[in-house]
Amino acid sequence: MPMPSIPADKANHVIYGAVAFVAGAFAAHPAGLPPAYCGLALAVIAGAIKEASDALINYRATGNPMVGPHGVEWLDFAATACGGVLGFVAVLCNG
Repeated sequence: MPMPSIPADKANHVIYGAVAFVAGAFAAHPAGLPPAYCGLALAVIAGAIKEASDALINYRATGNPMVGPHGVEWLDFAATACGGVLGFVAVLCNG
């Protein structure tokens, strides 16, 4: 039985979400904020901003935010957020 796979686009979103998590965690640490929560928040915000940016680019190009040069998908946002969730769970599991 072959292993399930995810499209490269979704995998990239997960990786970018994990990178955003790490950036948020490192930025929060010197400020005395809880790193895991700040990292998760940054990953979710980054996913939302990316999809909103794609929608704006589409709107400017075609007058329709869902049709144009960039795909706007809730699953892309979810995949980016999942990258942050993976980092969050990893931090919580390691204490």
